[in-house]
Amino acid sequence: MPFHPFRASAIRRGAVVALAAATATALLAGCSSSADPTSDDSAGPIAVSYQTSWLPSVDWAGSYLADEDGYFADHGLDVDVLPGGPDIASESLVAAGTATIGTSGADNVAQANAQGADLVIVGADFQANPFEVTSLATAPLAEPSDMVGKKIGVATGNTVPFQAFLTANGLSDKDLTIVPVGFDLSPLTSGEVDGIVSFTSGRTVTLAGQGIDAVGMRFQDFGMPMLSHVYFTTRDELKSHRDSIVGFIAAQIQGWDAAIADPQAAVDLTMKKYGTDQGLDATTQAAQLTFDIDSMATPDDKIIWMSDDAIADSVATLSSLGIDGVSADLFDNSVVKDAYAELGDQ
Repeated sequence: MPFHPFRASAIRRGAVVALAAATATALLAGCSSSADPTSDDSAGPIAVSYQTSWLPSVDWAGSYLADEDGYFADHGLDVDVLPGGPDIASESLVAAGTATIGTSGADNVAQANAQGADLVIVGADFQANPFEVTSLATAPLAEPSDMVGKKIGVATGNTVPFQAFLTANGLSDKDLTIVPVGFDLSPLTSGEVDGIVSFTSGRTVTLAGQGIDAVGMRFQDFGMPMLSHVYFTTRDELKSHRDSIVGFIAAQIQGWDAAIADPQAAVDLTMKKYGTDQGLDATTQAAQLTFDIDSMATPDDKIIWMSDDAIADSVATLSSLGIDGVSADLFDNSVVKDAYAELGDQ
């Protein structure tokens, strides 16, 4: 795998891991912030349930390594990494208190709040909107105007973001033909549609694995930037157990640093322990991990980071989807800042 800028930070932060390991327990068990009288203060590790948004794979490699390599334990936590799936809504489980922290799309979290939840986003793996219009390299759709007069496959669950994408680029569904499809890419490869709304990772990994050249017109590049694959919890949980949430994010940073430093070890751990019953393919998992790591890239070389500008862009995009009550308060980037401080990286 080519050199990645995060490797430098992985090596740099490695020097402080020992210090974090030696002091984390004392910080959690014996130090209570005067600004947060309800912070964690108990003997023994604190139980945290982490609800992922999909089935086990390298998408959660940072969590697997944080568990396996003891980073969660170093921060005084006993974390249960829960598998997700098509019938599991992580937002609902966290809102109900069944899980402590979860991962999902920022749009899903915002929708949950619009329906009465009180969730707050405290970190983000991916720095870009995951949606794109995928087309074959032999007939590429490189910019929005290329869709005029074409057939575009859109799954029901992708209708709202696609309509917002059209509006952001001065188009409407009258300018093209929308074809209802599922979430697989077969309508594109069979020629049924000229383009299909998909996740960038699906195009990158799935079609490449089939030896098919494709291009992606990313929503991120055409008026709809948004943080994605976000970490969230309830506001009450963050207020009552802030130390645990900060420690969880700090351990995630360490886990992903480990995955970036040794991606093969991350793939092996996923295949041999956490995803043994998923029928995973090692080549596909390696490609997916490469995509995930690249998607975490930030200008300031900090993973799980949420800059003020990225938050502002995300709020604008979420508002364009017509979600009620979206504001900057949906995001709290003080948690990830505190996590880096806890690791000795200001």
